[in-house]
Amino acid sequence: ENPMTFTVEEISLLLEVDHSTRKAAMQALIALLKITESAELRSLFRQLGGKLYAMSDKDFEAVDFDSWKEDFDAENE
Repeated sequence: ENPMTFTVEEISLLLEVDHSTRKAAMQALIALLKITESAELRSLFRQLGGKLYAMSDKDFEAVDFDSWKEDFDAENE
């Protein structure tokens, strides 16, 4: 069991930004932090950024975003 698991909220956020690489996702979060005023969202971005920072590229690449995307798409139909 990988301790660096993402919450559903975090996954949905990652699906909205460039998550092609761990670095791209971190840069996207930094950009969002600069323009976001909501304390709740900022705290989510920071929490997610902390997880991304702590995990390896290999672990990040192992996250199956496509299956998550299918789940979200199915829910939104």
